[in-house]
Amino acid sequence: MNRIVHLRNLYDRYGPIGLVQEAARRPKRLVEVVRGNTNHFYTLENTVYWEDIVTIVPQVVDCSQDEAVAVWEEIRGDTRVEQELTAGLRRTGERPDGLHSNWREFLYVLVRLTEPTCVVETGIYDGLSATYILAALRKNGCGELISIDINNQERLPSDIENVDAGWLVPPYLQGAWTRKFGDAKELLPTVLETETPDVFIHDSLHTAEHMRFEFETATEFMEPGGFLVTDNCRFNNVFRAYVESSFASVAFWPNTEYALSPSKERVDDRFGIGVLQ
Repeated sequence: MNRIVHLRNLYDRYGPIGLVQEAARRPKRLVEVVRGNTNHFYTLENTVYWEDIVTIVPQVVDCSQDEAVAVWEEIRGDTRVEQELTAGLRRTGERPDGLHSNWREFLYVLVRLTEPTCVVETGIYDGLSATYILAALRKNGCGELISIDINNQERLPSDIENVDAGWLVPPYLQGAWTRKFGDAKELLPTVLETETPDVFIHDSLHTAEHMRFEFETATEFMEPGGFLVTDNCRFNNVFRAYVESSFASVAFWPNTEYALSPSKERVDDRFGIGVLQ
């Protein structure tokens, strides 16, 4: 979507006075749009290949390479998911018009092969990960996803009305989904008092202190054989240190060309999966 279309979307949403007010509230974003710089970190994500699936998945899941590839090809061939996500992304000028194969396909394969009863994730953002997880749960015919997010409006598309974290998740997948908005430090312990996650996914605040809190809190309630998954595990050493002492197996995959840590340092990043002992 070009910048003219994006500006028209903003004008249609806010009107002339509202657009001026929005520009005053978020001037940097409007400047980037006018410059035509609406690139997004989705475009930096590495493509998943057959070799990645057969190398990574059997390290953490009890399956053959053929089984892993068959499930991966299943999501790659799911035209409904692809069409729904593409249509959603094209609603805004602040995201790419479409997606290539990306690391969330590992989430789909993991959920399909392990058939979890409960998946808990922190950090929803647009809802891309949630879409892949929910698609797998739907294919399994069972299981639920509970997602926690602070619902920071500053990070969501400004040219879509009434937008909340998870706005991209297709309606037909939302039946097995519960969203909870608030601080994970408050909500996660409450959720885990009544739910035992088979899979826990961290993709919220990537500081050492917060990641340690989430890992320790989640694994306290998880059973042996449960999966701890994290994006951006190279932002600090917390995940690597944690899995060394508590996990039976672990796998890493370079999910992006590069990433910027919370301190704005360029990081050779990884997506990590660990199996609890």
